[in-house]
Amino acid sequence: MILALGPYKESEQPFLDFVNFTEEIIAQQNGRWIQARRSQDTESAQMAQGIIDRYGDEYVNSIPNQAVSYSTPIPPSTD
Repeated sequence: MILALGPYKESEQPFLDFVNFTEEIIAQQNGRWIQARRSQDTESAQMAQGIIDRYGDEYVNSIPNQAVSYSTPIPPSTD
């Protein structure tokens, strides 16, 4: 026999009701965490775009214009 108190006192399945209530709280917390992460990701992306917009052209224009060719095969190792 399970002794039930508080909101579970009148329940026919107090432990099951407690578990369901606890899982609901955990699901809400997970939802809030996901929303917070998405918000942080959005803010980070906006900040990065602002940096790129401000400094990107200066950085890209400072790189020497060198062509890179990948058509020459790498010789096999002689080890």
